[in-house]
Amino acid sequence: MASLLEVVRRETNWLRRAERRLFAYPLDEAWFSDLEQSDAAAETLEAFVSRFARLAGQPGATS
Repeated sequence: MASLLEVVRRETNWLRRAERRLFAYPLDEAWFSDLEQSDAAAETLEAFVSRFARLAGQPGATS
């Protein structure tokens, strides 16, 4: 149980960091249109989505 809590704590930290980077910009049509040209924006979005999915997939996560 302690190791699960540590994993959740780490994933939450990484998710918050990705969230701050992602939501620092207005997520409008122009931002999404630029994803193909902006590696940084695409990587930030991918980081947020993958970390969110990993955290949601932890045992005990609500659905």
